[in-house]
Amino acid sequence: MSSLNYAENQIMEADIEVKRNGDIYVTISKNPESNVRDNIEDTYMSLKTDIFDDRVLNKIPEFDYIYKHNLFDVLVEFSLFDKPLGINNERIIIWELRTHY
Repeated sequence: MSSLNYAENQIMEADIEVKRNGDIYVTISKNPESNVRDNIEDTYMSLKTDIFDDRVLNKIPEFDYIYKHNLFDVLVEFSLFDKPLGINNERIIIWELRTHY
């Protein structure tokens, strides 16, 4: 699947890492034509916070996906869409999972 086929449905591209110690690192781009690699140049939000920061976490759509799928200590590169897509019929498409970089 290519995100370019669904550019009009894409809400954001992002990297997120939730550490087991509670630290959270996030980079988000809202440009539907960007990809995860472009986020550094086209960043909407880039932050470090923790699991207790509801003020920020409430602004990250589908944040609970990390907990549902036990994706701790993994850098998750994903796109969020306004409709379900892919083989799992979900709004989130994960492009890459990295544990070492």
